[in-house]
Amino acid sequence: MSKILAAKPEKIKNDDFVQNLYEKISKNNSQRQTLRAVHFSDVHIDNEYKVGTLANCGDILCCHEGSGWPSKDGDIPAGEWGMENCDIPPKTF
Repeated sequence: MSKILAAKPEKIKNDDFVQNLYEKISKNNSQRQTLRAVHFSDVHIDNEYKVGTLANCGDILCCHEGSGWPSKDGDIPAGEWGMENCDIPPKTF
């Protein structure tokens, strides 16, 4: 484990900026602002997404007019911004 930084280029071998920053932060007891972020990856936009259609249709891809519409207890309608079993509508991205 002691050889992890052994291959660091000479000009940054003794660079301790990050370590110094962490030490400075740990000594500061004041309240810090909370940052909220959203990470999107492997985005699939569905131009046929239709709000209100059946989101739990049991098929590979739901939330289309061909998926049907909620008609019984337990059916879940496709939401405005997207659903778990569906690719996202263009407006979400």
